[in-house]
Order: sequence, then structure tokens, then C-alpha cells
Amino acid sequence: MKIGLYLSSVDKLQRYIPFIPLLEGKILDVGGGIGNLYDLSKKKITVFDIDERELEIARKKGLETVKGDGSNLPFKDNSFDTVISVATLEHIPKENRSKFLKELRRVAKKKVLIYTPYGEIGEEYDKRLYKFRKKLGKDDRWTREHIQNGLPKIEEIKNIYPNAKIKRIQNAKTWYFIMMLQTIPIINKILPGIFYLLLKPIQNMEPTVGLLIREEF
Repeated sequence: MKIGLYLSSVDKLQRYIPFIPLLEGKILDVGGGIGNLYDLSKKKITVFDIDERELEIARKKGLETVKGDGSNLPFKDNSFDTVISVATLEHIPKENRSKFLKELRRVAKKKVLIYTPYGEIGEEYDKRLYKFRKKLGKDDRWTREHIQNGLPKIEEIKNIYPNAKIKRIQNAKTWYFIMMLQTIPIINKILPGIFYLLLKPIQNMEPTVGLLIREEF
């Protein structure tokens, strides 16, 4: 792993690294964008996303890509051993989230792995982060979508995956502080990783803003 990635992209590592040892067989990354999962795991994956520009970057890495809507996956049942979706569920409109989760389950043969921000505390800190970035002149469309859609709730996930193992991660204040650092030019190249290491003992203390979801069958 490149040291620069570790020092500057802490939130990305928190989302992906716990899942890498669980990846097996044929892998589908729903909402995989430019292929971050491949960058960190070097596993052969199929990237599914709605954004053609991001898929083009993934293809340049030699990855197989498919464009489409995650609520209507163009694959047969049990097509992939592992289906993973990182930081995508929160961008799905509320009315389509159940269908999205069911589609992940339908095309998975062995397991579904999901990371998502969640809950009212997560929404509160998203609003703070959006305001902070706006003051710096940054239009953060991803966080804006979080706010517009509202974040998923644990109950939503349990309704579809009643037997899933769910782990709460990312202490709210620690996450917010690191995300602010990642926004500021120059210092965002190194300080987020340093502060992450210093604050690591409390990184998953409540209240938290992130969920790791693991459904195996």
C-alpha cells in the first residue's frame, strides 16, 4: 500500500480494509467507481457503476466494468461469490434502498459486504462537514446527496438482512476531524493519517457514523 494513500485517505481505508480478507471467488463491486477496491486489494473484480466517467478510469486499470442502476442489476441469481458495495447505499433514494439491498443479495452466492454511513448522528456530522467545505469554496456533491437522501438506518438493513453481522465504526468526532483535515490543501497530504494513528484507540467508540455489514449464506 502506498504511504501517501495511507496518510491522506484514512476514511477510504476504514471503509475497505476490513473487507479485503473476506473477498473470495468471483467479485462484484456495486458502486465501485474508479476501482478503489482493486487499488487496495489487487483482486480481480467486476466494477458496476452508473457513472461512465468513473468506469472509464476503472477500465484503464484493466478491470471489467458494467454500467447500470444498482437497484436493477443485469446479472443472474448467484452470479458472484462475493458482492461488495462501499459508500453507495446512502446515495440511493430512500424508496429504492430495499430493492437495492435485495438485488445485492440476489446476485450473491456466498456473501454480501456493505459499508455505509448511517443514522441521525451521521446526518448531523454530514451537515457540519458540508458547511465547512462550502466555506472553503468546495461544492461537495457526495455529502450533499447524503443530506438530500437521508442516511440509512440500522433497522432498514436488518429488515432485509436479519442475520447480518453489523459493526459500528468511525467515532463521530474523530471522523469529522479527519474529514476536515482531508479537505484542507497541502496538509491533507499527510496530517489525516498522522492524526488517525494518534486517535486510533477511540476511533470506534460511540457515537459512531459508519457501519460494516456482513451477510453470509
